[in-house]
Amino acid sequence: MAPEPPHILQQLLPHVTKILIIGWQARKRISSKCFKNAPLRLTHLMVVGRDREDSQSTVKYFAEEAGQMPPYPHLGEGGFTHFTVNREGERFLAA
Repeated sequence: MAPEPPHILQQLLPHVTKILIIGWQARKRISSKCFKNAPLRLTHLMVVGRDREDSQSTVKYFAEEAGQMPPYPHLGEGGFTHFTVNREGERFLAA
């Protein structure tokens, strides 16, 4: 049986410096197959959860799956509406 071809995300990860995770279900979509042993160049991670505690929980999950804690994770404080109204995404992407 031929080996499974690499997932497109695995191919792109060495070039990714920022990841934005929105929503609690993102945790279900973060696959350890994508992040384990991946050469991450991550400089920024932002997580938008329903509140700060939810965002922190997702950052912790991401770090466990990736095998490393991204430097200076940004935490959304008040859910997607707060994130949108306060233009947090624009500031994150501009950094």
